[in-house]
Amino acid sequence: MDLRLFLRILRRFRAVFVAGLLVAILLSVLSVAKVSANGGKPTLTYRKPLQYESDTTLFVTQPGFPWGRGNVSPSEPGADPGRYANLAIVYSQFVSNDFVRREARAPYGSTYEGVPLPDGNGGVLNFILIKATSASPGVARALAGRVTSGLQNYIAQQQAANGITPKNRVILQVTVKPTKPHVAVKPSITRPLFVFILVMSLVFGLVLVLENLRPHLKAVQTNGASADEHAVRPMRERSRLGA
Repeated sequence: MDLRLFLRILRRFRAVFVAGLLVAILLSVLSVAKVSANGGKPTLTYRKPLQYESDTTLFVTQPGFPWGRGNVSPSEPGADPGRYANLAIVYSQFVSNDFVRREARAPYGSTYEGVPLPDGNGGVLNFILIKATSASPGVARALAGRVTSGLQNYIAQQQAANGITPKNRVILQVTVKPTKPHVAVKPSITRPLFVFILVMSLVFGLVLVLENLRPHLKAVQTNGASADEHAVRPMRERSRLGA
């Protein structure tokens, strides 16, 4: 179809087009959001609550910060750096045990996990990332803090129960406190985009149907004028011949 012709048709039925556009936008919004009365004032909220995430980073190390010394004897406890990376893998699994779960007191619908940070070469670093998610930003941040404290307390409790001296203990040092919560997963635009395209397709179809049912009056007049001209022309020619 000629684009200019189509634009003229839309201009001709602009009231239908504008109304359809507004309906398409409204239905697209309502496909992912809902109107609720909050204190008597209508507010727009997502149908599926957003999930916010807050993160904490723990450094798996030992007292004295061995990472600051250039020369470490191979016989010194904890001299192998790879050992701390392996401990980060093991300790990250402890966040799901009963002790940490009790310390975390995660509200219903909130989740958390611990993962070792990758080193970019297929291995891991001696850092543990604690991720806490919740529908409330404040709850997510508080939960990240409780999980961190619970994991630290669990490791310290096990070390004390097994007689490990303080200088030989592995410690979990907080390097990044619970971060400002951010949206973990952004809402998908697939559904509202599909609804918008579907409604607008119906609107365009309706406009074309109306165009076919009600041809433009100007085109009718032009055709009528052409027919009259064809009828009058022979009469003019006969008049000239008679003259």
